[in-house]
Amino acid sequence: MECLSRRTVLATAATCLASLTAEAEDLRVIDIHQHANYNGRSDDELVAHQRKMGVAKTILLPAGNRPTPDLNVGSTETCRNIARNHLKEFVYFGNELPDIPTTRQVLQQYLKSGSLVSRHSGSCNKS
Repeated sequence: MECLSRRTVLATAATCLASLTAEAEDLRVIDIHQHANYNGRSDDELVAHQRKMGVAKTILLPAGNRPTPDLNVGSTETCRNIARNHLKEFVYFGNELPDIPTTRQVLQQYLKSGSLVSRHSGSCNKS
């Protein structure tokens, strides 16, 4: 599986969302780094916050199979549900840890279910 650098992820996200600003006469805000359930925030609170801030499109970044200690954020399934309920406002990445035997299959399933790009948490060992 190819390891994507942060710059590649950001460039991909910008390319995917470029049509929003290309057609707009006014400035659109695109939030490229947002978490569901951050510090106990509900989905409705997240949606309301993004709307209040004038965000046209939000990219949700989920936790993997073993969430980071002391970081309370939603799973890929949580992000997928928000994106499905708010199709014009939210998109999401799929995420999984690289050391789980089923990572490739999990990421492929996330892509099939609508994630922008699947990624895996952690470092990449390039040989």
